[in-house]
Amino acid sequence: MEDDLEKPETSTGKNNEWEKVADQWKTYMAAKKSKLMHQINGTSGEGNVSNIFKGVSIFVNGYTDPPASELRRIIQLHGGEYHVYYEYGLTTYTVATHIAKGKLSKLRKDEKIVHPQYIIDCVKANKRLSDEDYLLCKDNALPNKISKKCFESSRNAGNDPNFISNFYGRSRLHLISTLAQEMKQFVQELRQSPPEVFHSRHLLLPLSKSDFIKVPKETICHIDLDCFFVSVALRSCPDLVGKPVAVTHSRGTNYGAGLSDIASCSYEARAAGVKNGMSVREAKKLCPNIICVPYQFEDYRTTSTAVYEIISRYTVDIRAVSCDEVYVDLSSLCKDTNVDDIMGIVSIIREEIHRETGCIASVGIGSNMLIARLATRHAKPNGQFLVKDEEISSFIKKEKVSSLPGIGYSTRAKAVGTVDTCEELQNIPVERLQTLFGAKTGLQIYNLSRGIDKDRDLLEISSRKSVSCDVNYGILPSDKEMNELADYFFQLVEYEDYSTLVSQVRFIERKALDCFADWVFPIIALKMFLKEVCYSQLGHHLIV
Repeated sequence: MEDDLEKPETSTGKNNEWEKVADQWKTYMAAKKSKLMHQINGTSGEGNVSNIFKGVSIFVNGYTDPPASELRRIIQLHGGEYHVYYEYGLTTYTVATHIAKGKLSKLRKDEKIVHPQYIIDCVKANKRLSDEDYLLCKDNALPNKISKKCFESSRNAGNDPNFISNFYGRSRLHLISTLAQEMKQFVQELRQSPPEVFHSRHLLLPLSKSDFIKVPKETICHIDLDCFFVSVALRSCPDLVGKPVAVTHSRGTNYGAGLSDIASCSYEARAAGVKNGMSVREAKKLCPNIICVPYQFEDYRTTSTAVYEIISRYTVDIRAVSCDEVYVDLSSLCKDTNVDDIMGIVSIIREEIHRETGCIASVGIGSNMLIARLATRHAKPNGQFLVKDEEISSFIKKEKVSSLPGIGYSTRAKAVGTVDTCEELQNIPVERLQTLFGAKTGLQIYNLSRGIDKDRDLLEISSRKSVSCDVNYGILPSDKEMNELADYFFQLVEYEDYSTLVSQVRFIERKALDCFADWVFPIIALKMFLKEVCYSQLGHHLIV
């Protein structure tokens, strides 16, 4: 709009022109707000359940739980108004979960910001409660005076002196990623220097046959530990076995309790509708008696290592996936021991895992990695499932397309919006898939939908392509915090061969890139024994 204006020759003319534009903009916005107010609240009062929010209006700022759409429905259902735009003097409350410190400093004394739980609790009490305990801050002129019911977790914001170490020390995603790399390194070293004696193969003697003819086709196993985090927790809490249990950071002791994600939940909790990744608050709505237990990071590491060591007593033909998931090729084992009873071998391995770790493993078996992985879904919980080679065609047709590796919602929608099963996907010609996704990916999808998995080699040794330190929330870091993050990054780098790493460092914002380029890049070049870092490859995202 500014580009279309002809610049006046005099300052007076320029001011008049801008005042005219400003007036036009104000008029437009006033009309827009009035129209929206009428559209959203025009039927206010019709079909109300109560009038506990009569005279109250809210504006929702940012992400909330429940979401803005639900808060709007609730407030209107109980006699209040919902404002799309905040109107000073008209809007009673701003509803938010978090407010930036910069915004707090600009608030006027009579403006109030409440947590969405205030709306929920008023409805539960069927009356308008005092907002005192739900304010995100008291005395807006002094934003450092935070209400008792503001989240205690704010102490872990970016200005905490131990922010970086605490952040990664409590990150389950960091643990999972780290353990996956540790297990891959363990397998790589194991295969480079295999043991002279496999100490558990003697357990297979009852299965050995003197008339052994050949190794069966179905020798690829996918071993997945059931509810791994929960299983580890139940070893020290046997009284919780058979009860709905969830592993999460939330302990239910502060106002923010319920906002944490559930990392793992027992099958009893899943039976009530609870899922991994669900918030504790949502889980408690579905399963009020769910029991939350904390993470046990070191126990996960020792247990995961123990599982891999148990498998290595039988064979070194292993492909590490994660701390609780592994592929195993039993073909060499069958040949060396004259055993063709794959289900018998798997049963013995599962028993040994349970006996030594207390964890339950489910196993899928097939002639390739894809079929083995899909078979695991049918093996759970606490079972094993084999798909014979001649059964692949009928088996794969019933499987969901979403179960195939690398095929998510957007891929299904791009192919044909209604595609749900592999049988439906098989009806799409390979030429059509290659047109949509390219020659290589299109052919891969075509093959996967038919149970063909030729591109992946179980025994292929994969190396890490990059190392990253991600902090995706918190206060923008100062020089000190950036130093800490850089130090932590280099600790990760020390585990890898410097020459194999991608020399790519990306920062939160472009201005941060410019600010830290002079001192960060030379350090990385030195640490990684690189002559120089190619600046053109660097971006400005959330990765350091």
